[in-house]
Amino acid sequence: LSANTIQNGLSGATVGQILVTDEDSSESFTYSVNDDRFEIVDGLLKLKSDQSIDYNSEPLVDLQITVTDSGGIEYAEIMTIKVLGIVVENASFSENEAGSTIGYLSVIGLDTTSSLTYSLSGEDARFFEITAGGILKLKDDFQADYERDANYQFNITITNDTGDSWTTIMTLTVEDV
Repeated sequence: LSANTIQNGLSGATVGQILVTDEDSSESFTYSVNDDRFEIVDGLLKLKSDQSIDYNSEPLVDLQITVTDSGGIEYAEIMTIKVLGIVVENASFSENEAGSTIGYLSVIGLDTTSSLTYSLSGEDARFFEITAGGILKLKDDFQADYERDANYQFNITITNDTGDSWTTIMTLTVEDV
């Protein structure tokens, strides 16, 4: 497998290319994977378009990939796929607290030795901000109200100074007080 990572929450993502070396140069190959959320199309291991994986519940995925050559000889190998993305230490916060801190953002799998730039997008992003040091918080002039909205969803994008970036969908739950 030419790569072994997948982005958190991204449906239909390509994980990597399956590379096979065989002494018979005229061989053709068929592939199978033991996890129904994945498929192999034209030698590419992909998450199916209706599937996504959440880092918080499954930071690693073990897959068995089986390659069969045209002569019927099989080779199987277990691969561990790392789920990459952006996580926040708390997925919930209390209502009625304007400007409250939700938690520190952690970036899994992106080179974070350089400086990072954060951005928010989506309808609910207008209620949140990211402060220095990667702290996600409510804006100072906004108080969540559980009875009005029990959940908020928006995109967080983090970009390092080499231009690599990750975007993830963040869903936060409001605690009824």
